[in-house]
Amino acid sequence: MAELTENEKVNKVLLLLVLLSFAALYWKVFYWLGTRWYIDPDYSHGPLIPLISGYLVWTKKEELKRIPVAVDNLGLYLLVISILLHIFSVRA
Repeated sequence: MAELTENEKVNKVLLLLVLLSFAALYWKVFYWLGTRWYIDPDYSHGPLIPLISGYLVWTKKEELKRIPVAVDNLGLYLLVISILLHIFSVRA
């Protein structure tokens, strides 16, 4: 197995931190969704949605790899605003 460069290690740590933060922020939402999927027959198709979405992304992975990576601060601002809105809505 090839050795990871310092930059790759930092990227993996940052990705892990983002995923853990996402899970910590949205665990109540995921819990609610999970219980709703199994309790309410209107939402019984819910477990299929992540699987279908994952399949669609998987089939387009080569096309997605060709998209150039670009940094835009607007995305960061929108992310911070959406996280703050989520935190305030959970506390309300």
